[in-house]
Amino acid sequence: MRLNRGCKYSTMKRLGAFWSALVVFLVYLVAALSYSIAYTDSHSPDISALVHAGGDLCKECGGIYVYPGSSGYDGQFYYLLSKEPYNFNVLVNVASLPQMAYRHQRILYPLIVNLLSLGREWLIPYVMVAVNLAVVSALVLLSGKMIGSGHRPWLTSFYVIALPGIFLSVLLDLAEPLWALLVLAAFYFLMLRRHHYASLLLSLSLFAKETTLMIIPFVAGYFLLRRDFRAGLAYSLSLFPYMLWQMILYPSFRLVPLLLSLTKVRDYHRPLDLLGSFAASPQLAALPAILLQAVVVFTILLAIDAFRKRRTAVTVALLGLSLSFLSILFMNTWAEIFSSSRAVLPVSLMLFIYFLESGDRRAHIVLLPQALLSAGMFGFYLLKAAVLLAS
Repeated sequence: MRLNRGCKYSTMKRLGAFWSALVVFLVYLVAALSYSIAYTDSHSPDISALVHAGGDLCKECGGIYVYPGSSGYDGQFYYLLSKEPYNFNVLVNVASLPQMAYRHQRILYPLIVNLLSLGREWLIPYVMVAVNLAVVSALVLLSGKMIGSGHRPWLTSFYVIALPGIFLSVLLDLAEPLWALLVLAAFYFLMLRRHHYASLLLSLSLFAKETTLMIIPFVAGYFLLRRDFRAGLAYSLSLFPYMLWQMILYPSFRLVPLLLSLTKVRDYHRPLDLLGSFAASPQLAALPAILLQAVVVFTILLAIDAFRKRRTAVTVALLGLSLSFLSILFMNTWAEIFSSSRAVLPVSLMLFIYFLESGDRRAHIVLLPQALLSAGMFGFYLLKAAVLLAS
């Protein structure tokens, strides 16, 4: 009888996970279509609008929607790389040599898109969206699995796909969702003590976005200090494939893309400058950036306390990453929601992983406002699209 009840519960749990993933997929699809309706001149569903190609820059983006008078956004580089990910000259007409090197190091997302689109250019915009929709569905499934039989509500697994950095990255055809899935999966295996899988996934995530470089040293250092040399070596060696890729890129661009990432400076706004300008001339658009700025400050305080109470690979990585991102308060474009949400995503994701491990309810203070912000943006895009279709 117990066995039957267990089987029934397990089946219900699997069905619940399936429907959750399906709902996430559909909600994000509606958000993507609403965004395309709201921001294209024709006000009609156009998946290619999510590439966000700009007329001022993307002269090679034929066959997709191009925003007139705009320099576009990062999705246009992923789109072009998806055409020929092995061609180091594919961006030659739309980017400087340093920019080309910087973009080529993030090769995983365009490589996957290229393989799934079978090299057919007209399919690329659809595959870019499809990959990210599949990724957010996988994120909520994996999060639910990591919560497992703990005392936390299963609905909290939706936090990860409600982070603004994930939400907006899907709407702009960016690689952050894929990066987040690989990092989350790595820590899932780390918690199971299957370090060979975890190190492989962290290594792979570097090719989606190099931010993992601010996680791996802390994880490797944690195990080395605990004299678990096998695990420490596995995580240390996870850097090797990415460093090899940097060496492959160097002859073509005559610079190390990673060094460019570490020294990248553009239109920085100090927090006090932003707060001062907001006080002098209140702008509603600046509020989300200020909110996300507060995320880093509170996470640092929480991470220090978590590390003091319990030292695990997760708390060490959370503290190290959050302190590393302290520079974001002085060196980032806080003036708009897109860049600020992407900037704090690594810190928010690491906090979410800590929440999955510990159940620390203080994480709600950081995660819930971000979820509400994403819900607000979703409602705004949906309402704007509905008004335009009705007019």
